[in-house]
Amino acid sequence: MIDTSFPLIVTKPNPEFLNLSLELVMNILISEYNLTKKVSKCEGVFQRNVVLCDLGRNEVDSIINVFEIVITNDKQLGEVGQNFIVGLRKLMEYKKEVESVQDSEEDRKTDACIGVMKYFLKHNNLDLYFSYAHKLSQTHKALGNFIEAAISLLLHAEKLKFGSSEIKPKFSQELPEQRECERKESLYFQSISLFEKGNDMENAIKLCKELQKYYEEISFEYDKLDKLLVRMGENYKNIMSKKRFYSSYFFVGKYGKSWKEEEGEYIYRGSVLENHVDFASRLQKIPGNTDSIKVNKRPDKLEDGKKYIEVYTINPSNSNDVNNIKTKVNPNTHPKISSYANLNAVYIFYKDKRFDTFQDRTGIKKLPQTYNQYKNLCREITYYYVEENFPSIQRRQKN
Repeated sequence: MIDTSFPLIVTKPNPEFLNLSLELVMNILISEYNLTKKVSKCEGVFQRNVVLCDLGRNEVDSIINVFEIVITNDKQLGEVGQNFIVGLRKLMEYKKEVESVQDSEEDRKTDACIGVMKYFLKHNNLDLYFSYAHKLSQTHKALGNFIEAAISLLLHAEKLKFGSSEIKPKFSQELPEQRECERKESLYFQSISLFEKGNDMENAIKLCKELQKYYEEISFEYDKLDKLLVRMGENYKNIMSKKRFYSSYFFVGKYGKSWKEEEGEYIYRGSVLENHVDFASRLQKIPGNTDSIKVNKRPDKLEDGKKYIEVYTINPSNSNDVNNIKTKVNPNTHPKISSYANLNAVYIFYKDKRFDTFQDRTGIKKLPQTYNQYKNLCREITYYYVEENFPSIQRRQKN
C-alpha cells in the first residue's frame, strides 16, 4: 500500500489527496507497530521509494518533513516513529554522498557505497543492498580493480541459494527474470571473469569448484561440466605459466583536525607493481589530499589548519609470525603458489625498523675503532591489523 500511496505524495496532488495518502501511510505504520512494536517492513518499502524516486534532495526533504510533523503530532509511534524519521534522513545523507562523489575519488566513493549497503543490510532491505553492491562493483571495474569488483558482486551471490527455484524479478540487463539458482550461477560466472581479468586464478577456481558441485549434486546439468572443467583447467595452467605481479601494501597516516572525518591511520592496497614514491604521489593528487604536507613520522605538534600525511611501505604477515610460531613449509610448494598465498587473504602487516643503539646508550659521539655495528644493532617490528582480509570490497581499511 505504501508503494501505491508514495507516488500520490511525491506528485504533489491537491491537499485532499495528499492528506488521504498521508493518513493511509500513517495507518499502515501504526498497524505494523501495534502488531510487532516495530515498523521495519514499512520502513523498508519507504526506503526503496525514497531511493528510487526521481525527485531532488530538497523535494524528498520536504516529504520527510511532512511525515515528521504528522508522526510527532500523532504520538502513537513515539520513539519508534522518531527513529523512522532519523533513519530516512541518514539514508538521504548516504545517497547524496554516493551521487556527489566522482568515481576517481575512489576512497570516498567506496566508503559511501559501503555505508549505504550496511544501512540497507541492517534494515533487511536486500533489493537496495544488491543495487549498491553492483554500483560498488561498477566503480571498481571502471578503475581497473577487477578483483575488488568480483568480490563486490559476490555480496549479491552469497545471499542466494543454489537449492532455490524461486523466480526473481529482472534486476538488470545481465540478470533478467530467472530462478534464484540461475541468478547465483550467473553472478558466479561474472565474478569468475573479473577474477581472471585481475589475474586471481585461485579465486576463479574456487568459484568453479562450487559450480561443479552444483552441477553434479543439485542441478545434475552434466552437459555444463565440460566447458566449466576446461575453464578450470585453463586457470590452473595460467597459475604456473603466466607471469603475475602483485600489489604492495602501504601505511597512510592522516594527522591534523583539518582532515575532519578522514583523520586517522589506514592500510592501503596499492596498484600492481606500484612503489612507495608513485603511490604517495598519486595519493596526494586526489581531491582533498592536494594541500597535505608529507612527513616522515607523525609530528609531535600539529599546527592548526594544516594536514599532515605519512606514507610508507608495509609487508604482509600472519598470526604465526606475530606469536613467533614456526610453520612447516612444504618444500615442494612452487614459488608461484607460495607468492600468491603470502600476498593475498592477509589482515596483518608489519614494518621492520633496524637501528644502532651504541651512541644512545653510551653518549659517545665518535665511534671507537673497536666498534661492532652488528653487536649494537636492534630490530623493531610494528604490526598493523585490519578488520577484513585484503583484497576486499575496498582498497583501504582503518588500522
